[in-house]
Amino acid sequence: NAFPDGVGVTRWSVTIVDQTGSAGVVAFKQFIPIAAAGVSRGDEIAILNGEIGEFNGQPQVRIGPGGRLVLLREASKVPDF
Repeated sequence: NAFPDGVGVTRWSVTIVDQTGSAGVVAFKQFIPIAAAGVSRGDEIAILNGEIGEFNGQPQVRIGPGGRLVLLREASKVPDF
């Protein structure tokens, strides 16, 4: 389930934002989801089975074994909040 054409790619990260605040999302090496290649700024996504924690005092969700990223809506179809 690794990032397509991800030769040499060892880390993928994004920041997710909603009305309550923001959190980092990170995946390493073989746990980088294939769907990550299709995520663009403003897309609505869901992280399934992510590990919740923090990094440098900031909230973070880590995608590891069994974790998934799902694209719910493309940015052009997401209403402003």
